[in-house]
Amino acid sequence: MSCAGQITLDNTICDGAEFDVEKDVRVFVENLKHIGGDNRAIIEVVASRTRSQRLEIARKYKERQGRDLHVDLKVYTHFDFQRVLRASFMSPLQYDVWTLHAALEEFGTDEKSLVEILISRSNSQIKEIRDLYMKTYDHDVDDLIRRKTRGEFCDMLLMLAEPSRDESDEVPMDLLRRDVKALKRAVRKGGAIQYYAFNEVFCKKNFAYIRALFELYKQNSERDIYRDIRLYFAGYMKSALKAIAEYAVSPTGYFAHRLYRSMKGLGTDDNTLTRIIVTRSEVDMEQIKKIFKEKYKHSLESYIVGDTSFSYRHLLLKLVSSSKTLFESVNQVKHDGAILSSTEIAETYSF
Repeated sequence: MSCAGQITLDNTICDGAEFDVEKDVRVFVENLKHIGGDNRAIIEVVASRTRSQRLEIARKYKERQGRDLHVDLKVYTHFDFQRVLRASFMSPLQYDVWTLHAALEEFGTDEKSLVEILISRSNSQIKEIRDLYMKTYDHDVDDLIRRKTRGEFCDMLLMLAEPSRDESDEVPMDLLRRDVKALKRAVRKGGAIQYYAFNEVFCKKNFAYIRALFELYKQNSERDIYRDIRLYFAGYMKSALKAIAEYAVSPTGYFAHRLYRSMKGLGTDDNTLTRIIVTRSEVDMEQIKKIFKEKYKHSLESYIVGDTSFSYRHLLLKLVSSSKTLFESVNQVKHDGAILSSTEIAETYSF
């Protein structure tokens, strides 16, 4: 798709060619006066603007109204729709800090979201997250991890929360062979040695190194490392190791799987669904959608239609399919074989 004169293949959101911040601000002023404003107009603006443009809208809104846009979003919008809107008007750093706060301090601990954030952010981003978290909530991330988690999984999270992963693409073969032997020996011995050895590799080495290690591990034995993770680890530790392995092999595959799990079975993990769509729509959403369709036989759009409704559904569909009309997105859902009730079709086309 073409974005402001630049060709990109991966993102679904790009700079609005005719961005008029004053006009966009008026949309929010007019529709955040009372509950029941025109959500369609709001969705059109949000889904056709990049995050930097949305932040400019939020700044102008505050100048004009004398109130933070987030305050009015909390008053005049609700539930899942509100969550997507608020996420869309935060900087990536602010949103990561907000997500960590929810994962660590609200309604229990969301271990999988913690791992997702910590493995997919750079060292510099993790440092910024830690600093802003302290400034915003007056809590140290490490202290919260120690309070909220236990044992080897706690040790792993503390290592992931250190901005110290090797970010080069170097794969020294002598060190690689030594680490493969160390992991195999650790699996045989078990206990603390096993956890320490895997943490040292999975939390500290660069992802090119980890991919090469997986290959060599398989060549030197009759089983691959994924099998050993399933056999010799349990609980959150196993889940985190599998997540790191999946992300190292294919970040887009990892996010496609996270989206699938967020909508599979009864109930929807709306926090994960929102976070990945909002954060990846300007990065690699097209590739995520492609992998999603290949792995799960139906489009991401069809899953969104099946698990969401009303303005929440409309906004998510626009964020993942902004290069298409909503009509085309729903047609894609129908081609995937998803069965829509007459009510669902009316809800979607009423947009």
